[in-house]
Amino acid sequence: MKRTTVPKYYKTDGFENINGFSVSCNLVREKYNVHQHEYFELELIIEGESVHTLNGEKCNISKGDVIFVTPMDRHGYESCFIRTYTIHFSGANLSPIFKNALSLGKNRIIKNVDTVTQNYFKLAHKFFMETGAKYRDIKIKNLVELILLELMPDIFAESEKMPLINDRLTEAIGYINVNFTNEITLGTIEGLFGLSGAYFSRAFKNRVGKTFVNYISEKRIEYAKKLLLSGEKVIDTCYECGFSSERNFARRFRELVGMTPKEYVLNSKKEFSES
Repeated sequence: MKRTTVPKYYKTDGFENINGFSVSCNLVREKYNVHQHEYFELELIIEGESVHTLNGEKCNISKGDVIFVTPMDRHGYESCFIRTYTIHFSGANLSPIFKNALSLGKNRIIKNVDTVTQNYFKLAHKFFMETGAKYRDIKIKNLVELILLELMPDIFAESEKMPLINDRLTEAIGYINVNFTNEITLGTIEGLFGLSGAYFSRAFKNRVGKTFVNYISEKRIEYAKKLLLSGEKVIDTCYECGFSSERNFARRFRELVGMTPKEYVLNSKKEFSES
């Protein structure tokens, strides 16, 4: 049996972001190998054309098309010359209506989107580039959600040829990236993806570089830091991030951050006032 090539894996700390959102204008001039990332991606083609590979299926794309990529997907480009507006974001930073819905969408290529949607992409990039602008983070978040609202009917439309995900480990990692605030055990993974606990634990560490348990804890704590800095109470943050008790949350937070949640908030406020 031919072995599936493991895609390159990208994390959120690989790019500049504002409150979990990143918007860029990019020029792709050559083949971009198949890869996967822990965040969602919206990409508007504003110039040129190419062949896009998504979960093993190829599709012609051109100016005006939008590619929607979830953490469960593997994608890349054949040799091409295209310019794009690209938005990276975490599902955890969206309004509740989007959090669970996005990972269930079936259609990943939306052809020839309207001018309104294209202008939202352009504005999102404009605000992202305005360093120091007031309410920049809120404007970007709202624009991303407006884009999603415009695209939702197409994302959830039945595709004639829906790309298939044939790497169960890749799919399982994508599931964790989307659902890390819920309870996920090795039994969950085995039930959903048919991967034994022993195999998954070993394969996960080889792919990601850390254990399954530590990976989920780190994602929850990173999300908790954002909630705490936004004014969320410690007890509410604890349960929203998926921890079973405030004591367990505080212990894990101290292990990974080096201080308690309350100390983290006070320290962050002090650093902000001194800057």
